[in-house]
Amino acid sequence: MHNPEQQPAWQRDFGSRLQRLRTQSGLTQEQLAAASGLDRTYIAGVERGRRNPTLVTIRRLARTLDISPADFFDGT
Repeated sequence: MHNPEQQPAWQRDFGSRLQRLRTQSGLTQEQLAAASGLDRTYIAGVERGRRNPTLVTIRRLARTLDISPADFFDGT
């Protein structure tokens, strides 16, 4: 198993932002996964900073959440 502390800070930060934006949208991990065509365990891994999403995946998540991909990286 990977230790989340070994993941780059930006990867953990991205996951935290995804989780915050998802919950602000009122979606569960299951709902986000289904709407974006991804697996719930993948969403969970990204949120925990264990998975490194591609640009294609970031764009897919942004479209599903009706935000800009930049929103994952702007602010804290």
